[in-house]
Amino acid sequence: ALPIYRFWRGPAFIVWVICGDQVPRSGKQTAGRMSAQVETSGQVMAEGKRTCHGRVLAAGAAAAAALLLVVLHGRAGNGPSAGQVQGHTALRRAAARSSKLDCGSSTLCGVLTLESGLGRGYYQHSRPSVHGLWPQVPPYGDSQCIAPASQDGMSDLPSCYNNDEAKQDPAHQQSFVEHEWSKHGKCAGAASEQDFFQTVCSLASGPLDVMVKHYESGSNIDLLAADLRQSGFAIHEIDESEGQVMLSACAVVSGESYVWKLAAQEDFDKVCGGGAGPSPPAPPT
Repeated sequence: ALPIYRFWRGPAFIVWVICGDQVPRSGKQTAGRMSAQVETSGQVMAEGKRTCHGRVLAAGAAAAAALLLVVLHGRAGNGPSAGQVQGHTALRRAAARSSKLDCGSSTLCGVLTLESGLGRGYYQHSRPSVHGLWPQVPPYGDSQCIAPASQDGMSDLPSCYNNDEAKQDPAHQQSFVEHEWSKHGKCAGAASEQDFFQTVCSLASGPLDVMVKHYESGSNIDLLAADLRQSGFAIHEIDESEGQVMLSACAVVSGESYVWKLAAQEDFDKVCGGGAGPSPPAPPT
């Protein structure tokens, strides 16, 4: 037989490993076989070549597939860029909010969305944080859109948004808060922008405490959600792609604005139903 050290570095060694039972071990042995059975040996060798060829092709395809998986895994491990995260946020959010919320007899209902910090890009944090309070207006639910009683704005970041990310990128965090107000807060029946974010921070305080305790011991989104349920918080949706949890909430009228309360969807009528809308302002005298 040919010494292995003469061809172990080259393609011949690979073929020998894959097709060892199909490649003749010595020229002398092959010649002997051919002198005895020329026609039969030729058929056997041809069949062996076809078998070997098929094995080499299969091995090559498997190696290419394995290399592709390694490359894709490496890219996934690096995570998407900020631009990619922003580009896909709308689609992912729509998928996460695909389960429509039924307000029952309540005028306003929605979800309090909390970020676990286990996502990627802007959704990766050192600890859980609040995303926002989203009235589930059509097509996400049947909540009404109640405009704020006052258009007065606010200059400072809300306390629950003034986190590590705000210190690292204050401009982005300010833009994020403005988006939450214009996209969601203006439909939440708040007295003002400041009143809306005070409501958001107040609602988020309890569930965030629960999430932080579990997060510090190491967790994943499903365990965090289970911990919230065990603590009595009703989960409407889990957004696994961004590591977010949506808690269901409804609102009850109070004066000229609404007070939001965390509640299970099936309890909306009991917790928030039956109230009339805010009284119209008194006519000028």
